[in-house]
Amino acid sequence: MTMSRRELLQGAAVLATVGMPAPGPLSPLVALGVTGALATAYPRRFKAFHGVRPDARFRIASARKAFLATVVLQLAAEGRLALDGPAPDARFTIRQLLQHTTGLQDDMPDWSTPEEYLAHRFDVHTREEWIARAQARPPAFAPGDGWLYSNAGYLLAAQAVERATGRSLRREITDRILRPLDLRGTTFPGRSPYLPSPHPRAFQDLGGVMTDVTVQAPTDPDSIVSTADDLSRFFRALLGGELLPARWLAEMQRTVPVSPDLEAVLPGLRYGLGLMRRPLPGGGVRWGHDGGDAGFIIVTGVSSDGARSAVVLMSTALAGDAAFQQQHEADWLVERFL
Repeated sequence: MTMSRRELLQGAAVLATVGMPAPGPLSPLVALGVTGALATAYPRRFKAFHGVRPDARFRIASARKAFLATVVLQLAAEGRLALDGPAPDARFTIRQLLQHTTGLQDDMPDWSTPEEYLAHRFDVHTREEWIARAQARPPAFAPGDGWLYSNAGYLLAAQAVERATGRSLRREITDRILRPLDLRGTTFPGRSPYLPSPHPRAFQDLGGVMTDVTVQAPTDPDSIVSTADDLSRFFRALLGGELLPARWLAEMQRTVPVSPDLEAVLPGLRYGLGLMRRPLPGGGVRWGHDGGDAGFIIVTGVSSDGARSAVVLMSTALAGDAAFQQQHEADWLVERFL
């Protein structure tokens, strides 16, 4: 007998209440080939996990952009940064960096085979190197005339934070977000290729070969490691008004359309300042920031008032059509709890 998705969720909720692993609602992901997955929802006390511990730590990839953007908005509220003032690269404004409207094109490695991974997994890169490589490429469009996801833009935003404060980005995020919210499972790996325990093994489809990519130096020099519970707490606090005054949270939520290719993968997506907004099937919207890197896929969602949240973490990065289906199944889980 095949169980419906509703039955899978109901059964998992019972198991999660007593702290037992509940792979039921994760079955579609497991069937695709996802080896490790964790789903959590607040305030339902729901937690389902397969192949990972419920307190596992994951590389959160681009979900960290919401942390950086929050610090930038806090500095703007304090009058120490101007959103529409010049960025470290004076061609752009701080707002354009955070909203991916600079036209900067990334030039970062994208391994396509296990051999490339093994040859380069310990390569270390600096923020300045990635910025210089992006600046050396022709811009995709004039600043403000389009939308293109740009990691280099956020590296420039990190520079802006450090110039405004005279302190490291890590210190600013720690003092402004991690300590006030007691996010004890959230850390900065720096250049270390190793993850803190407990963590799952991470796998990525490289040229059709499912490859263990757990051990590798972070491509992103500002990368963050976190847990499902910490991510849930952070996004609830952000949307609930604990981290930003109302005016500046509203600035963060001013969105623009994204590129057609990304909108095809994430239907209805609009992008604010380090926040993604997507429509919910039953009406309303969800906020958050997804990410994917080094075998980890992060899908997040929080209600507009911060009262409800859902997070899905996966330690397997599929490819091709399977990757689209993986995103779809994770989105379905998030949407059903918001």
